[in-house]
Amino acid sequence: MKNTSLSLLSVIGGAIIFNFLFWEEKLGLNLLLYAVFFVAILWLLFPQSRLSRSFIVTAFGAIFSALMVLWHNSAAAKLSTLVALMCSAGFAQEPQIRFVLNALGQYLTGWLQTPRHFYEALNTNDQKSNAKGISWSKKMGLTVVPFMVVAVFYLLYYAANEKFALWADRFWAQVGRIFTFDISWPHLVFWIFGFFVAGAAFWKNQSGIAKDDLTSSDELHRIRPPKNRYIESRFMMGLKREFQQDLILLWMLNGLLLLVNLTDITYVWFGFDTEALQDLKGYVHEGTYFLISSILLAMAVLFYTFRSNINFYPANAKLKTAAYIWLAQNAILALSVGVRNARYIEYHGLAYKRIGVVLFLILVFYGLVTLYQKIKFTKTAMWIWRKNAWALFALMVINSSIAWDVFITRYNLSGAAKGAIDVQFMIFEVSMKNLHVLESQIDALPGLNMYPQMTESEIRDGVQKKRLIFERHMQVLTWKSLNFGDLANAPK
Repeated sequence: MKNTSLSLLSVIGGAIIFNFLFWEEKLGLNLLLYAVFFVAILWLLFPQSRLSRSFIVTAFGAIFSALMVLWHNSAAAKLSTLVALMCSAGFAQEPQIRFVLNALGQYLTGWLQTPRHFYEALNTNDQKSNAKGISWSKKMGLTVVPFMVVAVFYLLYYAANEKFALWADRFWAQVGRIFTFDISWPHLVFWIFGFFVAGAAFWKNQSGIAKDDLTSSDELHRIRPPKNRYIESRFMMGLKREFQQDLILLWMLNGLLLLVNLTDITYVWFGFDTEALQDLKGYVHEGTYFLISSILLAMAVLFYTFRSNINFYPANAKLKTAAYIWLAQNAILALSVGVRNARYIEYHGLAYKRIGVVLFLILVFYGLVTLYQKIKFTKTAMWIWRKNAWALFALMVINSSIAWDVFITRYNLSGAAKGAIDVQFMIFEVSMKNLHVLESQIDALPGLNMYPQMTESEIRDGVQKKRLIFERHMQVLTWKSLNFGDLANAPK
């Protein structure tokens, strides 16, 4: 009963704090405060998770990312905080979960179960009270007299001490703000949303996710046919035929990819000619998208090939050799994608998609390494998914530490790019975080080599409009939305 009551109070308190911190605010200091509260309540409600490395890692990732939200307020940091908080809730409820996406699923399951948990929590309290013969009215009666006596002394102190009265007024004003309920439909929906956010985390959700996670093995096991010579013979013949087919396929793909890689090494790595290439953007974007698709498809081919008993075929050494060469060639192909992207950055500076390609390639190289390990050590698909999901989580948290909006703007205005840069993109598409950088370089912007072309008046009007929008947004926010990214844009 104690744990049920504590969970109920935590959910209700979580909803109140959620409404107080986030209603009509942007994410900033409020997210850090809520993240600390969120993790602390998980630590309190689920003591079995306190020694869970997965819970500790995801909780640390959430707090770190929330600090980055306070520091530079990037969208990447906000996303990282939200995902890490949900994962930490899943690991807190089921510490034996190993797959980070399963932890996320454990939390999201709670959104469906929160109404049932709330109903059961209320009924449990009523049943326990009735069983002991103590009604809610009797409990309330026990507290009336003490409250009345305290109220009398409070009024006396309030009338006798001006300072006490001043602090009391401020306290009740703040309490009033916390419990102020706007009956508008948007605010009502927001309250309910905050209740579900807390409920999915602070009530333990019943699902089969943890059981499935525990029963999934990291090691592949041979599937043996029934003890029958005819069936065994047919089984081995089918496996041999599959082996021969896969071997032919991998060597044919290796030959084809070798030609592609030789072409890229010749014309992209060392023979890049910008004079003959009019549309660098189309060359990089279209070529990069196709190459990324081919790498993902190549990984899927190996995933399918080494899915089962072919891993235990006595003569599969040749097939593994062909697979390793195929992986190495796909790594070269990924490098070609990186070179294309680097060419674009070299000539036209940074942008969100170009940074996204770099981050994607980091995951691709890690994925190729884990795929090599899967084939070499006969690991299961769940093993490789788990490894790559944790790599994605780690990259997400690390990425949250970089203020990309400011970094992109500073790099593009530094003169490092050999070609034209997109000033229009930095003014109208990059977030408000780069406003102080643009204003500090306002006199130099018209003289830059840019595409599309903008006149000096268009540039100044665009930056001024960005300033007005920023000031308008800041007027309706309070200390809860505080972050150093916005403070950097404060008028000097």
